[in-house]
Amino acid sequence: MLERLWCSDNELSELDVSQNSALLLLSCYNNSLSRLDVSANTALRGIACQGNGLKALNISPCPVLTQLTADLTPEIKDGAVRYIDNTDSDTFRWLFYDETALLITPDATPGFVLPAELTRIEDSALADIPNLITVYIPNTVTYIDPNAFGEIGELYIFGQAGSAAETFAQGSSAYTFIPAA
Repeated sequence: MLERLWCSDNELSELDVSQNSALLLLSCYNNSLSRLDVSANTALRGIACQGNGLKALNISPCPVLTQLTADLTPEIKDGAVRYIDNTDSDTFRWLFYDETALLITPDATPGFVLPAELTRIEDSALADIPNLITVYIPNTVTYIDPNAFGEIGELYIFGQAGSAAETFAQGSSAYTFIPAA
């Protein structure tokens, strides 16, 4: 039984994994796939399929999926932020901003939401959160220490326009500010 398939960087235009029901990990990034059907792969725990130009990926048949790397290219109008809800999945939902697909949690909030009572984020306060990619900073926060996130790499910061979150994000090329609706 095939449990791991690595076929990245091979210029594949088609990939049929329908006969591989025991597949746990699928790495098929940087090919030429226009579609990927994982409906028969209910044991999948991880998929890396970025760099293919996929327009959609139905992950609802994959209840134990915990890792997904994808750069879907949905149709976005006027740079609007839209939630795309995969209602059959408790695992993932997507937030699209411009042409960037960001993974968010099952309750449709960005990866880490700070409480509304918070007013300050001090030095290294959020430096030890593993795999932090997105954070929502409420409008109540008026001060964010320049080292609040420590040595974190790329980070998408959601918040209100004109807030301390926006000012903080604009101070670093590693941070991208996304105005919350």
